[in-house]
Amino acid sequence: MKQVILQAVQDGLPLILFGTIVYLLIRLFRRKKNDVKPSLIREGLWLAFVLYVLFLLSVTLIPHWRFVLTVTGKRRLTFFIDSEKPYVNIMPFETIRKLLFGNDERVDDFHNIGVMNVIGNALIYLPLGMIGVIAWFDVKNISAKILSGGFVMCLVVEFIQYFVGRSPDIDDVILNMTGLSIGICLGNIFRIVFSKKYTKTGAQ
Repeated sequence: MKQVILQAVQDGLPLILFGTIVYLLIRLFRRKKNDVKPSLIREGLWLAFVLYVLFLLSVTLIPHWRFVLTVTGKRRLTFFIDSEKPYVNIMPFETIRKLLFGNDERVDDFHNIGVMNVIGNALIYLPLGMIGVIAWFDVKNISAKILSGGFVMCLVVEFIQYFVGRSPDIDDVILNMTGLSIGICLGNIFRIVFSKKYTKTGAQ
């Protein structure tokens, strides 16, 4: 799992760096323009949210790439995209069932791999919901907005995956949204606990 994450970050590094630079430039411009400036903690949470969105896009959309030497000795940027027709699943819980209860003799310890796949697809969106709720705690209906925004993001990602050599799967959306929902709940719990603690400290 660690190796997969590191590979995804490496593949998506150009996107992450470019997106971060663009975001920082926008924030610097808005801070100079606005009279009311958010705290550094708030800015840090917003940056963490943007970085995680970029990380998600790098994991789910960016194909493997590297520079390879041609026969003439020149370096050429090469993307590795599966040329086979992508597998598309529109049957809810079909892939989850296969991963949890199926078997493949070609893969050692298939059950454990399947369980890790299911858990990983759920957990990958969890920080997005948690950070988002905490970062925009004062926005009205922020939980519903993050949930709907995350749902649209999942659908767009699955749609694009068909064209970049990935396999769109409705079960990925189900697992992603489950993780996002858990993250939103954890974020709200953190907000409630922190606000109570802050109120008690202030009262003293």
